[in-house]
Amino acid sequence: MTYVPTRILTPGKNCGQLVRADRAAVLINGEAYFAAFHQTVLKAQKQILILGWDIHSKVALLRGEAASQAQSNGLPVKLGLLLDHAVCNNPDLDIRILIWDFSMLLSMERDPNLLFNLGWVPHPSICFHLDDEHPFGASHHQKIVVVDSQVAFCGGMDLSHYRWDTSAHEPDDPRRMTPAGDTYSPYHDTMMIVDGNAASALAQYCALRWHQATKKTMEVRSSSGSDAWPDGVQPWFENVEVAISRTVPQYKTRPEVREVEALYLDAIQAARHLIFIENQYFTSPVLLQALEERLREKQGPEVVVILPKKTQGWLGNKVMEAKRIHVLNRLLMADLHNRLRLLYPWVGDQGVMVHAKLMVVDDKLLRVGSANLCNRSLGLDTECDLAIEAGSSNVEAGIRRVRNELLAEHLGVAPAEVDVLTVKYGSLLRMLDELSTPGRQKAAQRGLAPLEAQENKYPELISEAEVLDPERPLEVDQLLDFFVPDDTSSQGGWLRGNWLWLTLGVLALVLLASAWRFASLAEIANRENLVAIIQGLAAGWTMYPLIVLVFLVGGLALFPVTVLIGATAILLEPGPALVTALIGTQCSAAAAYGVGMKLGRRRIRRMAGDRLNRISKYLARHGVLSMATVRVLPLAPFTIINFVAGASHIRFVDYMLGTALGMVPGILAVTIFTDQFLAFLLNPRPANILIMSGALIFLFLITRWLKRRLT
Repeated sequence: MTYVPTRILTPGKNCGQLVRADRAAVLINGEAYFAAFHQTVLKAQKQILILGWDIHSKVALLRGEAASQAQSNGLPVKLGLLLDHAVCNNPDLDIRILIWDFSMLLSMERDPNLLFNLGWVPHPSICFHLDDEHPFGASHHQKIVVVDSQVAFCGGMDLSHYRWDTSAHEPDDPRRMTPAGDTYSPYHDTMMIVDGNAASALAQYCALRWHQATKKTMEVRSSSGSDAWPDGVQPWFENVEVAISRTVPQYKTRPEVREVEALYLDAIQAARHLIFIENQYFTSPVLLQALEERLREKQGPEVVVILPKKTQGWLGNKVMEAKRIHVLNRLLMADLHNRLRLLYPWVGDQGVMVHAKLMVVDDKLLRVGSANLCNRSLGLDTECDLAIEAGSSNVEAGIRRVRNELLAEHLGVAPAEVDVLTVKYGSLLRMLDELSTPGRQKAAQRGLAPLEAQENKYPELISEAEVLDPERPLEVDQLLDFFVPDDTSSQGGWLRGNWLWLTLGVLALVLLASAWRFASLAEIANRENLVAIIQGLAAGWTMYPLIVLVFLVGGLALFPVTVLIGATAILLEPGPALVTALIGTQCSAAAAYGVGMKLGRRRIRRMAGDRLNRISKYLARHGVLSMATVRVLPLAPFTIINFVAGASHIRFVDYMLGTALGMVPGILAVTIFTDQFLAFLLNPRPANILIMSGALIFLFLITRWLKRRLT
């Protein structure tokens, strides 16, 4: 192939616009980004705009000595308190926070009570909104912060927990801790900071997204009398053009934008010597094919891809892992000339979580953003990347510096050593091989290890990955068809079955009418007689099957099961009430499961509405824990879950066992609460008041624990 040097960045094709930044730099890891953000917020005069996938108000932006120094100067270090501090000291400051209103599809990676666990009451000048203006199953994945239209951050990091780390990635760093006190593994990520027209352009984009999400117009404010650039950040680039590349899915009347995908493909195609990538995921068939073609060329570029050793999160675990194994194995097969290195970083005895979305091509092009190498980032989720293309030796030196510092961090050496050896060998791969010998890595206690060919342990999840990582937005029915199998019976069988049920239903009505007319049922079924009958039965064993029968009928009639459990607790002592309610719910669940199997997906969908996919997402795992989870978490009424489970054809044994495990805590809590509540009403003594309070606290704590544990 003959290469003609051409400009890669092309507005209208692989980027929305090219705008000039007076200063730009790359912030490597959370310590650098959070500290720069902290300084910039304190300098804000007019406006702070935050767009993100996630946020946590209690995350500490500064830690260790930096936190102590800030606190000694009266400055808060936690995000929520810092924003309040900024507003209180500047009443004119306008703060807007727009965070993805997450769908149930990816909820296992997010705090399910985001609005209730912000951890602080925002100042009235802080506007917080959840962004749900995206197709079904998509997410708002951009991470952008703009201050006074002067300084902007864009990249892979949210202002949330599990993000902060230093470049040392010390295995047991006590500062690497969430607000809840949980420790986590080393974490690597990158952000880009820009100012000038590039920051102004990102502010305008934030205003557009705010209007789309809230239907309200936002004024973009700027300050001309100050400089919001953080003092601790030295520019890596000066007077440079910055491209803004986006992914925006087609939604309502808005057309799709696939600039992120176009830039990836154009950059891979334009590479002459080197393609260097850091990313969280690699599952895209389009980008796989593009790299395969370059690897098969005799004189193609060297390709270095740094990924985490294992994918993480609900989306990543198993589902994305199955697809990634397929992609990486194909890349290794395409490496006919030994120009590929698939690597993961490690420190001590553990892998480093790579969350960065960064690419360097020939030291001529640098891109940093939020987009992963997966279908979601290319066409489903909203993404934003910034890119710089070298037009001078100074810019090229800055891009080379980024690559050298990243590799030096992973290898545990100085950036200068990486640069010297790369120039000496004229090959990044030879430099990597030189610095990755067992002796060097053992001495440094860190390094880059190869991701070798693997056997796919989850081949059955490839089709599931196509649904969870689609190239474009899916219709709701497509997701439902995947999670809940369609009816398998033929049209004729359906008609025969329905005629049978219709005939039996008519026969039951005739028998009931005859009993009412000829057996004097109407005289028995009055209020006084029913009360007497129930009171009589309460003293005998026949009360228990009667209650179970009520559960059975009530469940099929969509009567709230919690009310039935409470009524059982009123009629019986706590022990018998617990056992009877459990048997009743199990019988009701079994009956409704059979009805769900008979009715099938289409008729269940009409009954369950939009709840169907949320439940099916959990049930798709076909496990006992999945079934227990939907019983504990408030996804849908008891009977709806039963119907959907039957239509989903999950294993009946798993279904019943999961139902029992999931219902016992709730039945126990309701039984204890009801018993103590009755005692409190009948005899409101101090002792009963304390017991009642204890029951309430127990109910609250067990619910919180179960939700945290299962989520």
